[in-house]
Amino acid sequence: MLRQTFNLSINKRWMRKGSNPADKLTRDDSPESSSKHHPSIYWKEVPSLLTEIELNKLNAEVQAMISTKLLFMTLLEL
Repeated sequence: MLRQTFNLSINKRWMRKGSNPADKLTRDDSPESSSKHHPSIYWKEVPSLLTEIELNKLNAEVQAMISTKLLFMTLLEL
């Protein structure tokens, strides 16, 4: 996501071409990241999930709980 953000800045001429710090170096031997996508949940499961977050079994900060709920509610496919 950072690479895309920097590329947008370069395209808008807010940054110089070739100055994207998120681009991989040509001789970078680090392994490519492998992402594992998690399955989505059904709409009927959302209330239960929000209740679990509200119970705060992990003893998370209040801001983390609120942020998580906001993230879930803004990304739900209706």
